[in-house]
Amino acid sequence: MSQLGTEQPEPDPQETKPPAGRTPAGSSQPTRQEGRRPLPDASRRQLDQPQRWSGLGKHDRAVLAAYVDRPGLQIQTMHTDVRLPLIGGTLESIVDDFIRKQAADLFPRRIDAIIRRPGIWEIIEIKPHANLMSIGQILFYTHHARRAFNGLSAARPVILAKTTDLDIKPVLAELGIELRLVPETALPTGT
Repeated sequence: MSQLGTEQPEPDPQETKPPAGRTPAGSSQPTRQEGRRPLPDASRRQLDQPQRWSGLGKHDRAVLAAYVDRPGLQIQTMHTDVRLPLIGGTLESIVDDFIRKQAADLFPRRIDAIIRRPGIWEIIEIKPHANLMSIGQILFYTHHARRAFNGLSAARPVILAKTTDLDIKPVLAELGIELRLVPETALPTGT
């Protein structure tokens, strides 16, 4: 069984967009991986501004803030609340466009954070407490993000949490999912 996250990193999806109206020599298609799109500009966050946590709940914001504010962590790009495009399943089987849009708004498929560090993209699921459900979420989001967005086919799946069930650690290791625990002392008071 191959492990997730073992492929070589790809370029920044924002950097792979061709100039407007340009196509590669000899091709009628824009320079972009088949069926993929760049990460949405609306999810891109400035690391030095408070709204960098847009779309995240209070506890997830606290965990992510404690993680990204660590000294020495080199973050080049950060996206939060990244909505996945509609993918096969229940929402797509709804015939009425209005009802489909309502269902997508009520049950969004979104990734908590996607971060680019030197040489690697990370798809991050944030949990106050990592458990069995966290594994399913990060596997689902990693699978679909790799197929939906440019540059993420080698992205590393990461679960970021305050605490964890110990019995999931060997499963995470076998699946190639990184677990990063944020110490309670690094969190703001009341989270």
